[in-house]
Amino acid sequence: MRDGENLITQPPKISNHVVNNFKNLFCTNPFLREQLLVDEVIPSLVRENINAILTVVPYHEKIKNAIFSMNEDVEPGPDGFGAFFFQTYWKIM
Repeated sequence: MRDGENLITQPPKISNHVVNNFKNLFCTNPFLREQLLVDEVIPSLVRENINAILTVVPYHEKIKNAIFSMNEDVEPGPDGFGAFFFQTYWKIM
C-alpha cells in the first residue's frame, strides 16, 4: 500500500494507515473530531489479544493436516479443485 511516495508493507502499519485515513475522512469537522464519531460508528468488537490470535497465519503442517483429513471425494471449492487434487499434488503445491 502506498502513502504518498512511501510504500507500506507491514500489516500493522497498513491497518494503522487505513484507520487513520478513515478517521481523517469522517473527522474533518472539528465538532465531529471531538465526539469521535468513528468510535461510535465502528465499534471495536474484538480485543487486540483475540485479534492477534485470529490473524495468525497457520503453520504449513496444520494446513497439510487439514487437507489430508478431508474426504477426497468432497465437492470442489470455488476454485474448482477438490481435496483429491490437493492431496494428490501436495508436494508440487
